[in-house]
Amino acid sequence: MPTATSLRPLDWIQAGFRTLTTDGVDRVKVEPLAQSLGVSKGSFYWHFKDRNALLSDMLQHWHEAATELIITVVEQAEGSAQSRLRTLVQRVSDPAPAAYGGDGVEPAIRAWARHDARARDAVERVDTQRIDYVQSLFREVGFSKAVSRHHANTLYATLIGLDTLSGRTDINRVKSLSGVLEALLSH
Repeated sequence: MPTATSLRPLDWIQAGFRTLTTDGVDRVKVEPLAQSLGVSKGSFYWHFKDRNALLSDMLQHWHEAATELIITVVEQAEGSAQSRLRTLVQRVSDPAPAAYGGDGVEPAIRAWARHDARARDAVERVDTQRIDYVQSLFREVGFSKAVSRHHANTLYATLIGLDTLSGRTDINRVKSLSGVLEALLSH
């Protein structure tokens, strides 16, 4: 059985994301999370000052894992900007890990952001960073600043739309997003 010191902050963060995804942010509470992890509430306080600290750490972790890390992986890929755009599409089309709530996690974060200023600020920062990065790749391909921004917004809006439809089994995320990317690259 886990103990206060055997659990890492990441275990609590992942449990928080799983609950966020299935039940919403109002259900991300210390006692139910402790029960789901099979530990006492004291274990939570070993790692976090309070629930707000957990929620802040969840948002920071999401930014790092779902934006910073992906950009790093794409930048380490060899090849042209077109090749890196294709790598990006492949990477963001991968299913979200079940440890974080699966493919419903991003829509759940966006739902949280509709009612919480801290989450809204985090989503805006992430969206801006992601769109700016995609725009930089389109610029590197050779598109003008305006066209690159349009293409970045279009590709990103497609991703967000596909995330919203994450429960649909008849949608192939890679194929859909790749198709949009190829259409944008040809114009």
